Amino acid sequence: MSNKVIITLCIIFGLTGNMVLANDSLDKLKSIVKILPKEIQGWKLSDDRSIYSPENLYEYINGGAELYISYQFKHLQTLTYIDKDSNEIKIDLFDMGSSYNAYGIFVHGREEVDNFISPDIESEYASGLLTFWKAKYYVSILAYPETKEKKSIVKTLAGSITEQIQGKSE
Repeated sequence: MSNKVIITLCIIFGLTGNMVLANDSLDKLKSIVKILPKEIQGWKLSDDRSIYSPENLYEYINGGAELYISYQFKHLQTLTYIDKDSNEIKIDLFDMGSSYNAYGIFVHGREEVDNFISPDIESEYASGLLTFWKAKYYVSILAYPETKEKKSIVKTLAGSITEQIQGKSE
């Protein structure tokens, strides 16, 4: 076989491998999202969902996308719960590619680790914003302004998400 043929095959297999990894990443994000309740305490899951990749993350996080991309970010799935008064609870579920990258993003913005979700999940909850990481995922749930009801919903949603994420936070 000529060198040209070998190089062409390597490129094809390399691109195909990346597409399989990309699809795997999206499929896993979608499977986590699929288990979330359609409604929780009067808050309904909106059909408005978005998926972002490194190529278009700046459309969602204008001015902050570079940080996530520098940690090898793969995909982001966004979701929103809406109540009868059009208040929102926003969920951002990032596939960071590895546990190390998810941890890097988590520690970049944290001030204090708490046990809001459970003792084995590093998280930080403050004023309606919960951030945590598990395995290769970094998750942000924003329920601002904070109320007791929203805080309860955030805890329930975080528990549902962490149950679906396989693997440890190492």
